[in-house]
Amino acid sequence: MTEQLHASTEEISAVIENIADNMQNTKNNSEEILISISETNKAVEQVAIVAQHQAVTAEKLTQLVLSFKI
Repeated sequence: MTEQLHASTEEISAVIENIADNMQNTKNNSEEILISISETNKAVEQVAIVAQHQAVTAEKLTQLVLSFKI
């Protein structure tokens, strides 16, 4: 009976250790996802800024072209 209890305790301990490892991996992966989302957000903000500048430039060019039309 004692050997069975010891074996069961070791199995439970191994399972708990495995769960702890999985939780740590999940935490690490979540942090990597958060970093990636932050980098993506910064890139999207830059794209929005560039798009706005291009829209302003396009409007200026349109006005310039219209000024040459007869």
